[in-house]
Amino acid sequence: MPYELLTPTPEESHLFSRQSGESSEQYGAIGLLKMSFGMHGRYPKDVWLDCQKRLCTSAFKNEIDSLVHFLRDGGIFRDLSDEHLWRRSAQGLLDRNGWGVKVVAADFSFYIRCLPHVTGTDTLIFAYDNRYLLPGLTERPNPRQPTQIEKGRER
Repeated sequence: MPYELLTPTPEESHLFSRQSGESSEQYGAIGLLKMSFGMHGRYPKDVWLDCQKRLCTSAFKNEIDSLVHFLRDGGIFRDLSDEHLWRRSAQGLLDRNGWGVKVVAADFSFYIRCLPHVTGTDTLIFAYDNRYLLPGLTERPNPRQPTQIEKGRER
């Protein structure tokens, strides 16, 4: 399944970090996948950290597996040079610590944070269940315009 890499809004920047406690429940944080790519994208190592084990269903596992294969086989992490080319043209969340994009699937959303360093790239994929995330985003204080996630859900 092809995925579209979307630009996050400033209001979503907190979703690029690990949620715990009440915010984990509110936003439906499923967990965090840390993918470390060595020099030139070789020798990938993956580590999964649960936030809410009950949300880590077989449907979720299939979705994140599909996303990771998309990113590695045909997406921006095919090799490190692809990632650098994409990052230069990205309009994603950019700061001194890296860059980030989001992917919104039917049931899950993924906030992908890339942290390039001298010996490779660390990628953090923060996974959320849309049943909790989408209402959680609309319940945040401070009125604002709907995000791309919310607009896509209205269709």
